[in-house]
Amino acid sequence: MRPITRYPAAALYLALACTTIPHVPLRAQSLVIQEFMASNQDTINDEDGDNEDWIEILNPGGAAINLDGWFLTDDAAILNKWAFPGIILNPGDQLLVFASSKNRNDPASELHTNFKLTSQGEYLALVRPDGSTVEHHYAPTFPLQVQDVSYGLQQSTSSSPLISPGVAIKYKVPVNDDDDVNEGTNPNSWIGTEFPDSSWTSGTTGVGYATTSPDDYDPLIETDVQTLMWTQRSSIYIRIPFTVTDPSTISGLNLKMKWDDGFVVYLNGDPLPVAEENAPSPDQLDYQSSATASHSDSQALIYDNYSLSTSLLTVGSNVLCIHGLNTSTGSSDFLILPELEATSVTDTGTPSYFTTPTPNAPNTGGGITPGPLLRSV
Repeated sequence: MRPITRYPAAALYLALACTTIPHVPLRAQSLVIQEFMASNQDTINDEDGDNEDWIEILNPGGAAINLDGWFLTDDAAILNKWAFPGIILNPGDQLLVFASSKNRNDPASELHTNFKLTSQGEYLALVRPDGSTVEHHYAPTFPLQVQDVSYGLQQSTSSSPLISPGVAIKYKVPVNDDDDVNEGTNPNSWIGTEFPDSSWTSGTTGVGYATTSPDDYDPLIETDVQTLMWTQRSSIYIRIPFTVTDPSTISGLNLKMKWDDGFVVYLNGDPLPVAEENAPSPDQLDYQSSATASHSDSQALIYDNYSLSTSLLTVGSNVLCIHGLNTSTGSSDFLILPELEATSVTDTGTPSYFTTPTPNAPNTGGGITPGPLLRSV
């Protein structure tokens, strides 16, 4: 996502937005239009590199929903204007649809409606497969929209830790290709949920070493791997088990990482990484891999955040696997310190403007007016 440019320099006058915002009471809806942007300039690009309007659908319920036959429309007289393909939206999941008029509904690709949104305000609705039952709408029209400011349902959220610093782990510094990832070809891959790791070494997070003392990493390192890695190896495999009682109550996952110099993260054995930094391409990733670039010590002490999908969570036992990468065997230090937070939406309802748009994430903050605005003529 590119940085958001709030107000253009070509603005010619100051306007106060005093539009009355229609509050649409929420019943127990299975799907809602969580957020949309009708004037996208610098927020997010589609696959063609275009700054198209976008609409985000949320499943706030406790059951998965097949979107096959559901509709989006910007015309109250034509409720079946654009049809969704057959995509399963799990509880808490969001789906981004570009309102671009490109009319694409391949479930394996980016979705585009056959209409665009107007920033002056218009009707916007999500319609059930019968083509007549409006599940959620902004009516009679949504209010005046502003460049790179989104609009949608304000949410109250709470977070709880799934993985905290100092939790138990199993780890191994690989010395051959027996434990390579080899997604899709090795049923005994170390990232799998059923992988037998009883022979691996037990420890706690964070994992790392520092050859000089005192060092800023010292307070963060609970499992020191200097004798295994320094001048020996640049990769380490880490398995972190955690428990989820009810995945349907979790609307988002936030992975926090302090790291030096690279990593690849997997969740519950899925072969596609859920987060990575300074990592080689998948076909080159193996037990001998090194980080492709260095990460400064000062930046390594600051948590980086990664939003993960909840779709891979299972009831009961789960496992987060991390392939830690150092720039070389001679690197003077190394650090992997993860945290994983579960986010739950406790209330959804009040339509609001969001000066910091949150596509594919819960809507936090927001206000009923966008405030004083510089608008170009």
